[in-house]
Amino acid sequence: MDTKKNYWKQFGEWVIGLSRNRFFLARVKLTVFYSLILAVMMTALSIAVYHSALINIALDLQSKFLDPDAATTALVKFSQDLEADIVIIDIVFVTLMTTLSYVFAGEALRPLREAMEEQKRLTGDIAHELRTPLSVMRADLEIARDYKNISKEEVSRLIKSNLEEVDQLTGLAGSLLILMKEDNYASNDFKRTDLSNLARQVASQLKILAEKKEVAVRMEEPSPVFVNGNAESLNMMIRNIVKNAIQYTPAGGSVEVSVREENKKAILRVKDTGIGISKDDLPRVLDRFYKVDKSRAQDEGGSGLGLSIVDRIVRNHSGQIKINSVLGMGTEVVISLPTEK
Repeated sequence: MDTKKNYWKQFGEWVIGLSRNRFFLARVKLTVFYSLILAVMMTALSIAVYHSALINIALDLQSKFLDPDAATTALVKFSQDLEADIVIIDIVFVTLMTTLSYVFAGEALRPLREAMEEQKRLTGDIAHELRTPLSVMRADLEIARDYKNISKEEVSRLIKSNLEEVDQLTGLAGSLLILMKEDNYASNDFKRTDLSNLARQVASQLKILAEKKEVAVRMEEPSPVFVNGNAESLNMMIRNIVKNAIQYTPAGGSVEVSVREENKKAILRVKDTGIGISKDDLPRVLDRFYKVDKSRAQDEGGSGLGLSIVDRIVRNHSGQIKINSVLGMGTEVVISLPTEK
């Protein structure tokens, strides 16, 4: 008895869940709308076919039967058989089309549903990312509140800690703004851009960071390779990849950057001798807020959005990204974009 009650309880919860599911309700409404249109069209067609067939068979029977009673009897039987056949055909057709309408309604709503689910995941991820720095800042401020019992050194440490967390939040906000911009990019901002020149500029700008980390950044002598794209976005794409390579390469390591044209594609390669990525982490490195080494990412001020931004920029430019990596041996990022002559 308890099992039966539990079953009905679960069934009731499932029904309530469906009734609150906006996408399910929208799908049902679209299905009903499509089905009503098809039913009306099918009914009108059936009536037209029915009357046309009766007229034709009546004329045919009048020409073949001299006895009016025999013609009338044959016509009544034919009309009854025709009505039954049309009703069966209509039921089968409407059932089939209702099923197909439900499927097509689901396909029509899929992009909206995926966008909403992505927004929900993003909101949850943002809340999770904000929780840690805000918790740290709250703890520091609670300590600072009792300022009479703490030393100047402790006050200095608390201020430094809070500034680091503010920098973390600022970086997160900046990354989210960039990601939002790339999610709503406009292709009319694209212009003929030299990808090699952008890569050279980025490598030069990040030279100070590389020297601080004692990492050598080498770039092949660039030849012009033109693509149709947004220079600002492409610069951000290259910068994020090269900066990642520098940050996750130990002192004494190296980062190699190259841009070539191969098979009418602009190929950007960034290869490092860094810590690498494990097989388990590799499929998820492009996911938003995913951090391979959370403690290291926190130290470097990373939000887990860098490669997500890169992936979005690459897709906005009709390109492809491939990441090859061996844990402890280094990582190679290969991006291919259509060339522009």
